[in-house]
Amino acid sequence: MELTLYKILVPLAALCMIAKVVSRFRRNERTIRELVAWIMIWSGISFTALFPDFTLYWFSVVTGIKSGFYALIFLLLVVLLYGYLFLFVKLEDTEHMLTELVRTLALRGLEPSLREQAGLKPQAPPSSTEPVQEA
Repeated sequence: MELTLYKILVPLAALCMIAKVVSRFRRNERTIRELVAWIMIWSGISFTALFPDFTLYWFSVVTGIKSGFYALIFLLLVVLLYGYLFLFVKLEDTEHMLTELVRTLALRGLEPSLREQAGLKPQAPPSSTEPVQEA
């Protein structure tokens, strides 16, 4: 194995990124799932930089594609598609939660005006000394 600048810099950069994600995990800014995922990703990048021939051979054996380069391209496309679909689902969930929040706030703002139209006395917000009654 010939040691080139690339084979030195990539693993060092990966170690820095792993240290960064571990630091964020210790500060409770990342979950264990994210920690493990990032460690696996950066370890894979380092391994690929250190042993490119073995990695391409392994990809070609696992996928059944004869050329390791095409196998790598195929795997990257699958990963990108999964990431896109994951983000799409998260976006849909966020839009649904935002719709529910806006609907709740709109109905909450509508209630006092409906009470006034019906001729009812506006309801005062509960104070801290009065017990809150559940409907």
